[in-house]
Amino acid sequence: MFSLLSAFGKAILLGEHAVVYNRPALAVGLPNGLTVGTMEPTDGRLELHVPAWNLQESDSSASKIGQALRKLKTLVAGSGKGFDLEISANLPLGAGLGSSAALAVVATKALLTVRGAPLESGEIRRLAFELEKVFHGQPSGLDDTVASFGGLCLFRRNGWIASSDEHLSRFEPVTEQALALPFPVPSLVIGHSGVPRETLAMVDGVRRRHENDPAGTTFLFDAIERCVMLGLDALKRRDLNALGAAMNENQQLLTALGVSAPEIDMMVDLARQAGSPGAKLTGAGGGGCVIALAGENGDAILKAWSRAGFEAWLFQKTED
Repeated sequence: MFSLLSAFGKAILLGEHAVVYNRPALAVGLPNGLTVGTMEPTDGRLELHVPAWNLQESDSSASKIGQALRKLKTLVAGSGKGFDLEISANLPLGAGLGSSAALAVVATKALLTVRGAPLESGEIRRLAFELEKVFHGQPSGLDDTVASFGGLCLFRRNGWIASSDEHLSRFEPVTEQALALPFPVPSLVIGHSGVPRETLAMVDGVRRRHENDPAGTTFLFDAIERCVMLGLDALKRRDLNALGAAMNENQQLLTALGVSAPEIDMMVDLARQAGSPGAKLTGAGGGGCVIALAGENGDAILKAWSRAGFEAWLFQKTED
C-alpha cells in the first residue's frame, strides 16, 4: 500500500519566471521524491516525520506545515481518523525541487487512505494546491501538478482552454493548466549550488524589473517562451542537442533577468565542459539547484561538480 503513497519532485526544464507572466514552462517529475515508509492510523491527530530533513511536525504545530495539516483535516471528508507518518525523502528541503508540493501530496494521499476515500489524481492535486496556498500564498499550480502526476508537462498559468494551436491540441490535458507530454524523460544530473534559494527575492526582483522596464522584460519573456517551444520540438524529435541548446539559451536569458549567481554560473560551465548538451538553473534562481542533461556523460558531470565541492544527489535515468 505504501508504494502508492509517494509524490514526485519537480524540475523546470525551461521557462522559469516567464511562467509567472503566463508564458509556458516545461517541467518534469522526479520519481519517488517523497515516499511514505510507515503509516499508523491515529484517533484524529496528524503527525509526520521526515528523517532526511530532520523534520518532525504535527497539526498542533505553529509552523506553516502545522497550518497546512490543520487545513487538510477540514478538506478531507470521511471518518475522523488521522495518521502518524514516517516519510523517506530523495529531495532536499527548500532547494527549488518541489519539496513542499511533494509533502502536500503524500500527506493528502495518507489522509484520504486512512479515511477510506479513493486516491483520485485530480482530487489529490486539488487538495495539494490548497495546501500549497498555505506554504506560498499564491502558487502557480505547477509544483502540485507535477508532484501529483509526474512525467513531462507543458504548463501555462492561465490555462490552455482558449488555445487554438493545433500543435498543442494533440496533447492530453491533465488539468486546465497542464498538458501531459508523451515523450521520454531525458536523463538528468541535478546538483545544489550550496547557496540557499531566494525565491521571494528573485520573483520580486523580476517584478520590479518588469515594472521599471516593461518592454525590456517582455522581450526576455518572449525569448524564454521561444526556448520553451524549441525545447518542446526537441523533445518530440528526441534531439538531445537541440534541447540542450534551448536550455543554454534559457540560462543566458535568466542571467539577463538577474536571477543567476556565480555558483550557478560555475556549475553550468562545469557541466558543459564535462559534456552536457545543456545546463541551467532550475526554479527561482539566486541559489538552489542546477540541472544538466546527462547524455552519455552523467558520471563525468557528477565528478566535475563533486570535485568543485557541489553536491549532486540525484542522477535520473529513464528509458529512451
